[in-house]
Amino acid sequence: MRSKAVSPIIVCSLFLLVFWGCASSPASAPAVPATLAKAPLLPDVPETRRENHDETIHGYDVSDPYRWLEDGEKARLWIEAQNFRTKEYMALQDRPNLEKDVEQFFQVGYVGSPQRVGEKVFYVKIDHPPGTEMNQAALFVLENGKERQLVSPDSLDPSGKTALDWYQASPGGRYVAYGLSLDGSENSTLSVLDLQTGKLLTDTLPETRHCSVAWLKDESGFYYTRYPKGERYNRHVYFHRLGDDIAKDAKIFGENRKKTDWPSLHISEDGRFLFITVFTTATSNDYYMFDRKTKKWQTLAENLDGQFHSAFFHGKRLFLTTTFQAPKGRVVSLNPKQPKPSKWKTIIPEGEATLVSALNTKSNLVAYTIERAVTRLRLYGYDGAERGEIPLPTLGSVNALDNDAKDDTLVFSFGSFMHPPTLYKVNIGENPSKIAEVWTPQNLDLERFVVKQVMYPSYDGTRVPMFIIHRKDMKLTGETPTLLTGYGGFDISLTPYFSRNALFWITRGGVYAVANLRGGGEFGRAWHEAGMKEKKFQVFQDFQYAMRYLHREKYTNPDKLAIIGGSNGGLLVGAMLTQVPYLFEAAVGDVGLYDMVRYHLFPPGEIWSTEYGMAKNPKDVGYLWAYSPYHQLIEGVHYPATLIETAESDTRVHWLHSAKFAAALQHANASKNPILFLLRSKAGHGQGKSWSETVKEYADKYRFIMSRIGDPSAP
Repeated sequence: MRSKAVSPIIVCSLFLLVFWGCASSPASAPAVPATLAKAPLLPDVPETRRENHDETIHGYDVSDPYRWLEDGEKARLWIEAQNFRTKEYMALQDRPNLEKDVEQFFQVGYVGSPQRVGEKVFYVKIDHPPGTEMNQAALFVLENGKERQLVSPDSLDPSGKTALDWYQASPGGRYVAYGLSLDGSENSTLSVLDLQTGKLLTDTLPETRHCSVAWLKDESGFYYTRYPKGERYNRHVYFHRLGDDIAKDAKIFGENRKKTDWPSLHISEDGRFLFITVFTTATSNDYYMFDRKTKKWQTLAENLDGQFHSAFFHGKRLFLTTTFQAPKGRVVSLNPKQPKPSKWKTIIPEGEATLVSALNTKSNLVAYTIERAVTRLRLYGYDGAERGEIPLPTLGSVNALDNDAKDDTLVFSFGSFMHPPTLYKVNIGENPSKIAEVWTPQNLDLERFVVKQVMYPSYDGTRVPMFIIHRKDMKLTGETPTLLTGYGGFDISLTPYFSRNALFWITRGGVYAVANLRGGGEFGRAWHEAGMKEKKFQVFQDFQYAMRYLHREKYTNPDKLAIIGGSNGGLLVGAMLTQVPYLFEAAVGDVGLYDMVRYHLFPPGEIWSTEYGMAKNPKDVGYLWAYSPYHQLIEGVHYPATLIETAESDTRVHWLHSAKFAAALQHANASKNPILFLLRSKAGHGQGKSWSETVKEYADKYRFIMSRIGDPSAP
């Protein structure tokens, strides 16, 4: 899942990144004649063994006939047979030059996660100009106008299986700590590079998945987070001094807290105060400050109903961004010795826009906001006076933003549907200037396309934003092959982003649509909470009504619509399959959650319990069972063609979800539409996937999709 955070420190997010239903029963839904008319290209997969595994959970009778697939050894032969069948299908659907066509769009690289240290700018980049083949993003530094590569996963592992997960430069820019992991596992090993000598230090720290690092100002050591060996819970904070034995690192925070608490770190500009943000629920966190001079801890926020982050000092006042008593966010200042909310002073009040974060420069506060699913950078004085905004190239997304409080210069990464990822530097009061960009093929004419934002009504009249992208010369006939995606969870906002696979599709003449469903963060906390727990059904309703809008407005029709989603978006795809299978022709679910009754039993699932609920809680089991895709399939229904993909090394969502759901869907399906399963070996949740693997994976996805809804470029 993509993170809405603007911090450049961590390249990956906690839970990434994609995509319901009317009251009528799927069993009574009318079959789509065009779907039924399509003959299968492969024999039906042999019936998968079903076992009687029924249990009653808080009064609900729950059947789980494919629980045996949770055992990797027992499932091995089943997976091999399913993989073989899926690969045979793809081979039969091969289209001349398809992979090369996909590849040309994936030649457009990525540049982002900037961190400014004085005159140096660190960033992550993968690029593919002619004659180069980068499989993994590398770490670079820009100094005196010259770019230098610091860490190259490709050089360390030519197979492309080693990935850079995150990095953090030291305050003076001498060192950089970074994490590498294998096979997309995100189970990083931390290393430290000395930029003066170009050599690695002996300091190597394992189990630093999603690591948060806060360097001391003198660069002699750093605070960091790690997990106990082999665990995905109990993330604690340690201190490491360069050259010391890791076994002797002192644990300074996390003992006796809930195993699902998730601390993250940053340090004050002067290096005196360590701030620890502890995510405790989907909508709130605790916030602590450690005074390194006095060795005293200060609780800034604890057990309060809101989020707290982006702390910095201006004079003796501490500034915080918070959603406490301000669902769309505000900036407050306080005396850290008197942190009670009654003592706070509001600097930037809650407004119509969603305030994601704020940072400080020498003379200004910079507020990162989202307005109608588009990001903006607004300027304020330290007294809260409005001072305009930083101009951005177009309507799009600032994906990372970094500052130096000693001056009024910022660096940020920016992208949009028709604007490839680019790094900018801006002196406040001037226009941003490019400092790093990716190579773009000369024949990629982005002026040929149009991006629309519509506000369509959902089941209850709520207006939901959706971006629709297509060629300018397209006619609204209702016959255009269309892809629809969404997410709807974890406060994640789908602001405009540069999508290579979307460009492939619209260049061929198709429509690509992105729905900003409830559950995301586009309109603040209320929008997020409207798609959480027992209200999750509203996410599914929003997505269903996005499909209805596309049909009604003559963009497409059910025979020509495919939906695609990953992770929490895979859950969304599964929900659509079980609730409104007649509204679309094909579905692709990637590394999704499908067994919502048992998801929390497989680490780190319990961390998401405040977003979803847990079936072990009597008040949660009913609604979880009621929308759990695995449990809501009905035998005899004509289901759309479906491709369920997952990954062996996924440390976020276990592959068992996909295996059980695919087996159940194959058993229930009464149509001739193919239900395919694919488990990719040595691959993870999406982060860390090599460039060449990504190209092949998307080529397969499009082979499948076009076999069902057609190739938009076909006459």
